Amino acid sequence: MILDTMEPVRRCRELTRNLAGSRTPVFIHPGSPSRGSLMPVQNLSCQFLPPRPLRWIRPPACVGMLAAVVLALWGSLVPLSAHTAQDRQNGLAAASDSYWFVWHPDELAPQRGKIKQLEGGEVRVWTPEGLERVLRGAYHWHREQFRLPPFPTGPQIITTAGDRLAGSVEGLETGRLLFQPSAVQQLPQTWKLPFSAVQAAWLVGLPADTPVDPALYSWAEGYKNRDTLRLRNGDILAGVLLEETDARGDHTWQLQIPSGQIQRLAPEQIAAIRFNPALARRRLPKEPILLVVLHDGSRVHLTRFRLEDDQLHGVTLWNEAVAIPWSKVVLGSMTSPVAPRLTDLAPAKMERQPYLEGSPPPSFQRRHNGLELQLVGRTAPITVDWGFALPPQTALHYELKQPYRRLETWVSLAPEAAPTSRVRLRILCDGKEVALPQEGLLTSGPAQLLQIPLDNVRRLTLIVDFPSRGEPGAVTIWGWPRLIP
Repeated sequence: MILDTMEPVRRCRELTRNLAGSRTPVFIHPGSPSRGSLMPVQNLSCQFLPPRPLRWIRPPACVGMLAAVVLALWGSLVPLSAHTAQDRQNGLAAASDSYWFVWHPDELAPQRGKIKQLEGGEVRVWTPEGLERVLRGAYHWHREQFRLPPFPTGPQIITTAGDRLAGSVEGLETGRLLFQPSAVQQLPQTWKLPFSAVQAAWLVGLPADTPVDPALYSWAEGYKNRDTLRLRNGDILAGVLLEETDARGDHTWQLQIPSGQIQRLAPEQIAAIRFNPALARRRLPKEPILLVVLHDGSRVHLTRFRLEDDQLHGVTLWNEAVAIPWSKVVLGSMTSPVAPRLTDLAPAKMERQPYLEGSPPPSFQRRHNGLELQLVGRTAPITVDWGFALPPQTALHYELKQPYRRLETWVSLAPEAAPTSRVRLRILCDGKEVALPQEGLLTSGPAQLLQIPLDNVRRLTLIVDFPSRGEPGAVTIWGWPRLIP
């Protein structure tokens, strides 16, 4: 049975409710949920279907007249909301006008609608038909018709929790970094981050090929247990960064070098700071965590989040209450100890048999060269916030300590793979292989969403295999893998 998601939302919901309790894997064709085919796989002969073109069926004349009357009445009752100048500049619709796709455990396809209320995992949505739905356990929502932005490349800070915030460093204050996020500049809000919560701060744009993980910065190697400063002239200084001083009326920073001397530096001299990794603290709370992606590519994690007065309120992982304009948010993705990212679980076992010596090894949260993970998109690569890169032949074995409904992950070949490259995917649940489309053969093309039922499954195995004997294959990217309770 095949359902084109261009059909009415009501039929889509009916089908997904029937499928939610089954053990049938479901795959959604790449692209937005409104452009593709949702297909439950019944056997090995099933294939992915491209989006089918719409066919115009001429309705009776009376239907056209009735539709015109209804549209006229609706237009008079519901005037369009005007977008603000700032929203138009950012290419975003006003918060009240935005449609979102909201994913929740009870249905395999997302619910499209306007988010009116959000608190924890409960989302209140107005559907295009004018119905109100309360989606409990919602775990992922993204703004319609807005491409997920890549990581910021300008001045920014990177925290120990993985936040990447575009903005400007305003100064230092008794072991804290004063930071102004670019996304909330219209609010009188300066964020204060303790040094122990910050991995790196960039006062200039990132050079090309800068690693995602500050631990891989080559210019900070060899300086253990110290703060490392990279100056704009290329010099490197290491020591202990002290609070800012302006005793002489100068806006300067103090760095105590190993000899005990104090060096004073103007912010205009500094390109980047790699904070002492020995002081880093990363404590993940046991409550739900929301990853928020902003229009400028910033990423920030929040707890105790809620939507109120077109502001997304929450508490950062360095324990500061913040408010973010809802119009700046393009994606939210929630995880918790009972609904974890697959990357939060350590594999019970990993097996690796490379095609040749020197082949890239499996890598988690980044590519083997230190750059960000990217899936293949329709027009450009899509940056992945969490996931892994697996070359053939690799097998990851997971022991699941609690029951889950399904595994969800996006998968594609790496963007740099040759157009003729391919691999074979295999997924085993308690040792039994799951039937995949095209017998698991993955070729070049946009990323595909896999939804694998995990009813009472205790052992999950993900395998990236060679497509055939003597064929080297290519690296696969698994993006946003998560377990749905």
